[in-house]
Amino acid sequence: MIYDDTVTRESVTNPEMIKKVTEAWEISRNLTAEGGRTRMIGTRWHQNDTYKQIIDRGAVKERRYTATVDGTMDGEPVLISAERLAEKRREMGLYVFSAQMLLDPTADRS
Repeated sequence: MIYDDTVTRESVTNPEMIKKVTEAWEISRNLTAEGGRTRMIGTRWHQNDTYKQIIDRGAVKERRYTATVDGTMDGEPVLISAERLAEKRREMGLYVFSAQMLLDPTADRS
């Protein structure tokens, strides 16, 4: 099973939406084959989103590769220059940059 963007920015607007997405994911687990693998690709848009439930349940192993070495706003960039990373931060705004580049939707609070 390959899940790509199970959680979207629009699906974390309130607890009821998060619950619906989580329930849809739960139902989809009946579609897996015995011994099959699961791969999830996506952006964390909320600290308590469906991905948190999935990780907490041990359904997938989280692999998080941030745009900076230490996952912070001002950390040393990985794969792109510091100038380009700063440009992305300006263009995206803090919340989107935090979610998409640092893989932490709460990093915009720091």
